[in-house]
Amino acid sequence: PDITLDSLKPIKVDAKSGAPSNSDVDLRFCRMTGGLVMPAGVRSITYKLDKRWKRFVGCVGPAGFSNGALGPFQVLVDDNVVWASKRFGRLNRAQYVDIPLPNGGRILTLQVDNETRNKAVWANAGFKLKGK
Repeated sequence: PDITLDSLKPIKVDAKSGAPSNSDVDLRFCRMTGGLVMPAGVRSITYKLDKRWKRFVGCVGPAGFSNGALGPFQVLVDDNVVWASKRFGRLNRAQYVDIPLPNGGRILTLQVDNETRNKAVWANAGFKLKGK
């Protein structure tokens, strides 16, 4: 991405416990260069969108050594779901995300349904400045 998630400060974190982190980004036994890790207690993270950002990209899935089901992962713009993954089991591979952002969108929320102790990973995630 041109603008990485780990370079941005969220405007809201919905969490019962824990906090998102940018360290130890490990996606299903594959070390990634950056991204966001959501522990089980974190339900969603919201960012303010910049009108120059055209696409949201990343790779999603459970953290390495996870052994329970996790997901779906969802991307919402202004509280409307614009993308959703399948539910991940312990043998599913990570999924690549590349979605256009609606014109005029003000906020983007990353959400994960996580009833386990697993960590959800948004690896190498962020925003592209060009439409393709």
